Amino acid sequence: TLNNIGRVHYLEGAYDDALEKYLEALRIRRIVFGENHIDVAASVHNAGQTYHQTGEYVKAMELYQEFLSTARTTLGYEHRDVAIMLKCIAQIHHEKKEYEKAMELYTE
Repeated sequence: TLNNIGRVHYLEGAYDDALEKYLEALRIRRIVFGENHIDVAASVHNAGQTYHQTGEYVKAMELYQEFLSTARTTLGYEHRDVAIMLKCIAQIHHEKKEYEKAMELYTE
């Protein structure tokens, strides 16, 4: 439920409120499921996406990398969520004008 409330806030552009809900959902999911669970990864992704949207690239990148690690382990390297996350990470590099790194990730 917290994740869904966070999503509504995100879609409304209320990023601080969204982040608060996503981080609370993440805290609870880590307690309930442990670190390497896809539901934890979903909350990690949502928080990372919110940080990305607000220009907090370092925090976004940390969470995107965490999601990527969990997704590769639980879903496999060829899963579409892995490809989506590589695109998100590439977008940060693109926005930071790190075009070579972005291109590597876009083509991975």
